[in-house]
Amino acid sequence: MRRIIATIAVLFFIQIAVAFPAKAEKLRHTTTPATPVWKQVGRQALWLVNWDWKLALGGWTVRFHPGRLDVLGITTLDESRVDIWVRRKQSPESVAGTIVHELAHAFDHKYLTFDMRKAWIAARNLPPDTRWYTPCSGCRDRGLCDDCADYHFGSGDFAECVSWTLQGPAYEFQSLLGPPPNEAQQALIRQWLTELPQAGGK
Repeated sequence: MRRIIATIAVLFFIQIAVAFPAKAEKLRHTTTPATPVWKQVGRQALWLVNWDWKLALGGWTVRFHPGRLDVLGITTLDESRVDIWVRRKQSPESVAGTIVHELAHAFDHKYLTFDMRKAWIAARNLPPDTRWYTPCSGCRDRGLCDDCADYHFGSGDFAECVSWTLQGPAYEFQSLLGPPPNEAQQALIRQWLTELPQAGGK
């Protein structure tokens, strides 16, 4: 009887030894790879955004991609989508600022009127004829267009000021039209971000 039990035990352990490598190999192929760093940073950045943008914009999505040299983010109005390219060594705080910049473009498009844009330009003490949009604001791939950087246009200044107001000095301010927004300009941004969605937009 003991010999029979011992034989069964040996056969059992042999079966485990044969089966285990096969299961390990199957597990190796089915295990999902580690989340890329750029995607991890992007997800962390979303948590740092100090704005209930989903309530304000509704239906918009934010997607992340590996970094590229020519662009940080693009707002695609006709698809209600923001694409963010996360560069190496970019901090979540920096990416959060880029996210807010792009979402501010969506807010601008949905809520700001011609008169409100003029009011912003006046509040920033800019020349009345300051151009709001970049020359190629209708480009399908703005990242390939040299004229598409918006830091010296009204729309880019507004977006940068929204980022600075919501994300604070941790975000590197890049508008070329003026310094970071003062308290009065920040108050105007907060007023618009709060009241315009409640009023239903244009």
